[in-house]
Amino acid sequence: MSQAPHLPPPVSFEITPARRTEDAPEVERAASALAAAAPSFISVRTGAAGVCQERSLALLRHVRDTAGARPVGHITGGGLARAELTERIEAHLAAGVRDFLAVRGDAPRAVRARPGIETPAAIRLLRRIAAAQGLEVAVGVAAHPHGKAGVTDSHGDVAALLAKQAAGAAFALTQVVFDAASYACYVARARRAGVTIPVIPGIMPIASPARLRRITALTGVQAPVAQVLELENEQDPRRWEEIAVARAVRLGRDLLDAGAPALHVYSLNRPETALAVAAGLRGETDAAIREAAIRDPRGALVA
Repeated sequence: MSQAPHLPPPVSFEITPARRTEDAPEVERAASALAAAAPSFISVRTGAAGVCQERSLALLRHVRDTAGARPVGHITGGGLARAELTERIEAHLAAGVRDFLAVRGDAPRAVRARPGIETPAAIRLLRRIAAAQGLEVAVGVAAHPHGKAGVTDSHGDVAALLAKQAAGAAFALTQVVFDAASYACYVARARRAGVTIPVIPGIMPIASPARLRRITALTGVQAPVAQVLELENEQDPRRWEEIAVARAVRLGRDLLDAGAPALHVYSLNRPETALAVAAGLRGETDAAIREAAIRDPRGALVA
């Protein structure tokens, strides 16, 4: 079902903490720029097994206290013992984070042999710790319509998503998607299997051929040949961002027509590009976007 033309679609963003402390102010400025568009939330990535956790927490606090947006912290169980994950959860709760994205994550090389904690167990642990402190939390999880990198079994991912829902997941964010049909087929399979939580597709405006190749290698999701060729055949790099934004907006509209409840934009720490996509999807001025985004009286993460 298409979104009503007068109601902008809910849009959220993802941002990554600075790798170096000296770059943190620039990332904070990017987060503030994204927050000015009144997104549903801004999720903040963390490194493998919580690497760079302090910078992630600092950015989460900035998103909430300075930028005035709803922060979503990433909790990763890959390569972690239960005590280590407990420590990270408690640090997020102490920082005032109440919304989370629980993902398996990649373990650092030093602890790659550890089994780590699977996402359903991490969700249950998070909810127990929060409940013991008298806190209410909302937990999202990852979904993989194309399968994970190196594993193309999206049917198996539906079963995994069902287990995450049973553990208490409230919504799911997909890996980057490049076509609406794959997303729609995945959601249809998930619904038949009993998944009822919102499944929000992730879109990524990729503005260079090299970055597109890197994203494909990292995610295992193949970009459409036409998209690859369009960037590679464009000799003027100044046009790449325009191409990326136009493609992301078209894809976002197709996803909404396919029934997506909201859209999650992976910003790649390029706020101008991500904001151009949000503006294109909403088709309104910045002021109208901000006004419409605060009209939801429920304060929910998704519509």
